[in-house]
Amino acid sequence: MKGLLEVSKTGEKYSKTANMHASFVNIEDLAAAVIELAYSDFTGIINVSGERPISHYDFNLHLAELMGIDSSFIMPDYKTEDVYHNLSNDKRKLLLKTAVREF
Repeated sequence: MKGLLEVSKTGEKYSKTANMHASFVNIEDLAAAVIELAYSDFTGIINVSGERPISHYDFNLHLAELMGIDSSFIMPDYKTEDVYHNLSNDKRKLLLKTAVREF
């Protein structure tokens, strides 16, 4: 967020990939999940993220909105093919009561 804010003040364009999608998580939701896990007897690996992967471009638009800055400097760019780096949340949904918000 700091880097996004700094670029917004320069007047430069900020290019983010619009067809590369990943799983993101709200930090408050992640903290709540960690606290819930700390009080459980679960041992292992669990993914904590939103259900729906979003593009890096859309994520940065969302961050700009959260910070109250004009997002018109954020420009989409595109890879030759769509890329998805999304995590499976099946285990999280079975084990945790913590709600994870979507972006």
